[in-house]
Amino acid sequence: MDANRKLHPRNTTAQAAVLAAGNPIITGLESGVGNCFPGLECDIRNLERRFFPHLTVDFGGPVVAFDGRYIVIVAVNIESARAAGLSPAELSAYETISADLAVPETPPWIVNTLEGHFGPFGRLTLPRENLGSANHPADAWTAVRLLPERQPVTLRLSRFQDPGGPTVTLTAPRVAYFDDHGALNPMFAVGEMTQSLCSPWTHDFRDCGCYYWASNHPDIAKPQRPFLGEEEPTAAWDRPVPWLRSRKGSIVQPPTPPTPEDRRSQRAQEMNHYEINQRWQELGVVLDDREQGAVYTPSIFEAIPLPSLDALVAHIRYAAGVELGVTLEYLAAAYSLNRRLAGTDLANDIRAAFAELMRVAFGEMKHMRAVNDLLRGLAERGFIQSFTPALQIAKELPAGAGNTRPLEFRRLTRATMADFIDIERPSASVDGLYSRILVTLRQIPNMPSSLTSIVEGIIADGTDHFDTFSFIQEWLRPHPESAYLLSLRPANDTTPEFQALQQGYQQLLITLYSGYEQGLPPGAPDIAAARDLMLQNPGGIQGGCEALVTAGFAVAFETPNDPRFSPIGRP
Repeated sequence: MDANRKLHPRNTTAQAAVLAAGNPIITGLESGVGNCFPGLECDIRNLERRFFPHLTVDFGGPVVAFDGRYIVIVAVNIESARAAGLSPAELSAYETISADLAVPETPPWIVNTLEGHFGPFGRLTLPRENLGSANHPADAWTAVRLLPERQPVTLRLSRFQDPGGPTVTLTAPRVAYFDDHGALNPMFAVGEMTQSLCSPWTHDFRDCGCYYWASNHPDIAKPQRPFLGEEEPTAAWDRPVPWLRSRKGSIVQPPTPPTPEDRRSQRAQEMNHYEINQRWQELGVVLDDREQGAVYTPSIFEAIPLPSLDALVAHIRYAAGVELGVTLEYLAAAYSLNRRLAGTDLANDIRAAFAELMRVAFGEMKHMRAVNDLLRGLAERGFIQSFTPALQIAKELPAGAGNTRPLEFRRLTRATMADFIDIERPSASVDGLYSRILVTLRQIPNMPSSLTSIVEGIIADGTDHFDTFSFIQEWLRPHPESAYLLSLRPANDTTPEFQALQQGYQQLLITLYSGYEQGLPPGAPDIAAARDLMLQNPGGIQGGCEALVTAGFAVAFETPNDPRFSPIGRP
């Protein structure tokens, strides 16, 4: 493979890079069960359900008592059949089957005979009755599995248990499931590859930890909003409650969430294992973190396109500055937490808050890299003249409703946390900026999806960051600020630990600039070196922050006196 080529996602899910309203976070590829137990991520048998053009089949089924010798037609894509240039006789056959499927009382169509090449069995005319006998495939699915792709197959069909009824003969090449790039054929519906899998965690998910990867059931969710006419629902309807709660409440009285003191023993509120099976239909469908009781209307993506390519580039470069700015703010706030405590609920909450803050900070670093990849991609494809790394920190950060606030390195007070939640609020601040970038990119002719997906991924991550900060706020809410925050003094230029941190930060920017400027693969060593600088102790960002806090000083960063890193204003 050409070393300068990048790998791009070919399947629809990977290209989207967006967390859909109805999908939990574990539906992302990085959370796939196949990462730990290959083979559980899909049911390969579902490929054969579409082995013949324009038809969807089941192997067995309730009508034929799940007999593995039967191939039952369950759907006809009549639109694709009409567009395929078939002969009148062939199209008439598809029309007949499609019309029968529209009438539930009509007996289903089944395959009586398969004709084709069946691998080691050779070319056969294979009646259904011969399946499983000597020198024949064991069952219908095995027989279809053996048929070579794009080779002719003939089906002879009739209605089930209707010997005097009509018959149909169809001949066509066996469908290929993947294109030349290895992408799954778009004829497969979303979820089709997993629809027949069992659910081994039907009961186990009740006992799993929060957001356990194997559970696609929410642990907590906001209750269904009431319909109160002109009256606005109170904040009580926005408090997450156990999704498995046995008492569901009413449409006028919100359920009572567990208090912080009993959050680890809320089992009494939940259905037991028997109830889950008996009352599963009462478990609400959760979309956008809320139980839904009516027809769901997704939010509409709306934003004002930017007026020119120059404006687009200015907004992208400012977005990179915002990512750098919030990364440093999040680091300063994380290192203000008193992690010296141990063995208490407060210590556990602090440890969790620190870990999640660092995870979000790492995510913002990845966003800064992604924005630079976007600029390089625009330059390489001729949309803009040239690429210059974007590593200028934003002078001011979005604050919602079109407002801004100054970049500040602060302890994680309640006011600071409120600002962090606000800047990650979906479609309010950071997302609002990226929304304009995204709609502008979508309007540019011949813009590749590989570039728009970069922005879509950042927007999706922002939703996760907003939720994470909301959780941290809840974890720390029961504790006074003085209990979970360190008492830190401002550092100055004469503080040795502060000087060391600034030197590490400047070297990090210089190394990143070099790596971004060269691109991949030439710049890979510099980018790897920059990652090492983040984690080095001493001499790196993480070690420098630890040393500064240990000495009793608050973490802060100074912009190097270098035009490549000079602060950038909001366009």
